[in-house]
Amino acid sequence: GRYVLALAKVAPDCGEYARLRDRAFTDVLTRAAPAHDAGMLVMPNSILMKPDALDRDELAIVQQHTTIGAQIMADAANRWAGAAAELAMAADIARGHHEKWDGTGYPDGLAGTQIPLAARVVAITSVYELLRTARPHRPAFSHNHAARLITTDSVGEFDPTLVEAFAATGAKFDEIFRAGKRY
Repeated sequence: GRYVLALAKVAPDCGEYARLRDRAFTDVLTRAAPAHDAGMLVMPNSILMKPDALDRDELAIVQQHTTIGAQIMADAANRWAGAAAELAMAADIARGHHEKWDGTGYPDGLAGTQIPLAARVVAITSVYELLRTARPHRPAFSHNHAARLITTDSVGEFDPTLVEAFAATGAKFDEIFRAGKRY
């Protein structure tokens, strides 16, 4: 949620990005964002904890977490009408956070603004957190390395307007990451 707010603060205040300046929208987004990987709860530990790169079949299983997570959120929305806005956004995020700006992502191959804005925001924030965290198959990356991967080395993956906003946050993402690792 703190990454989302940092990105929203520097996003342009025009077009669809103006929604990121709307407190009601960002409140829902910060509550919904942490559920982006809800579908990972049903993934086999043997795959999630594998110390090597995933093979094609394992990768196909992991990629199902987007549609499973979206379904979990949709089912929850049907049960708890009072949380319908958060759960609907969480479903959009869960399904869309691995879509890529150039249309090469999954599960639907959406491109550009076809990808829900909330999912585009979470794509950057979740990748940043992922890159900064050690994984079974690689060490944690520094802030500068993670930022370079997002801003320079991943052309076509993320919304370019949000990439510019991410670059404008400077060290704020690093500050948030370090603060979160203190406890």
